[in-house]
Amino acid sequence: MEECGRNIVLADKWVTQPGRGLQIRLGERFYSMIRSGFVPLDAAVVDGLRRSPLSLDTYAWLTYRVARLKEDTTIPWRSLERQFGAQYRLSRQFRWKFRRSIDEGKRLWDGADVEPRERGLLIRPCAPSVLSWLERSASIGRTPLANSA
Repeated sequence: MEECGRNIVLADKWVTQPGRGLQIRLGERFYSMIRSGFVPLDAAVVDGLRRSPLSLDTYAWLTYRVARLKEDTTIPWRSLERQFGAQYRLSRQFRWKFRRSIDEGKRLWDGADVEPRERGLLIRPCAPSVLSWLERSASIGRTPLANSA
């Protein structure tokens, strides 16, 4: 099984100062990349997952992947563990936690078409989660454009 990836430099500079904490200056390449390919997140889903950093990360990642997905795709567990689970001693611990984070996200984003399988995480093309936010806003007479005027 072939695996590949690429290194993305996020910060040009970071400094930790007593009393001020960590300050990070994002790199121009990273900034350009996120500006050209951003995907909006549903505020209600983010709020519902706020107590679980892994669930938030999983939701943001999944939203981004679904927005660009053309066909069913299985992401191998090993690849997911490299991206999300460096702190786990055993792969099964990561898989259990990751499956829980997927379940939490699916509870709030009912249109998510994702299924943990033996070989990895199966993701199917589906509507982005932010559509549910747009539908809720429209049902109460608010739209993003109306609020920005």
